[in-house]
Amino acid sequence: MRTEPSTEAMLELFERQAEMLGRVVEEWRGSDSPVAPWKVVPGARLLRLWREASELGFVRDEGAVERIAERMIENVLRIAVNNEISGHDTSRTEDVLEDHVPPDEQEAFVDWAVVTETGGWRISDYGISKLFHLAALLLETLDPMEKIVVMDRMLNVTHPRSDLASWLVEGGTRTLDELSERPADAEEHGSANGR
Repeated sequence: MRTEPSTEAMLELFERQAEMLGRVVEEWRGSDSPVAPWKVVPGARLLRLWREASELGFVRDEGAVERIAERMIENVLRIAVNNEISGHDTSRTEDVLEDHVPPDEQEAFVDWAVVTETGGWRISDYGISKLFHLAALLLETLDPMEKIVVMDRMLNVTHPRSDLASWLVEGGTRTLDELSERPADAEEHGSANGR
């Protein structure tokens, strides 16, 4: 199993990032919402899939693995776009948006795309570089069990940061805490609670 993405996969992901910027702009133009919509991996589905793969040693629902992988890649791209348009990378906001959003609307667009429902900013100086490389690796990984390993590495990057974890998986760090529990730990925890 590869541990680093190929140059081709990185280039493909950069192309997809450019496409994502255009997509986010179109979503903004057609939106009545005060903030950008954000979809995450359903926590229960993630937990079920990881546990089944661990117990069985293979993936029963390959379609679910593909859907989760695509959602994680898409959200990493959205975070990368948010970093780019808000000036949290090497690009200037005006340069990034000049072909997409008129100058007098750029601030409103950036606020819509970046600000969360709770008023925080959906950007990441902490994990985006690691997540971007892992998303590129995920793009070119074909085996479903290997995809789970790569996605698990992505979740490990987000686990220490509750905000970042919540942008990938429903329940954020709470779900990831449950995912990281070993079966023996879960049994002990259940016994302690009278279950």
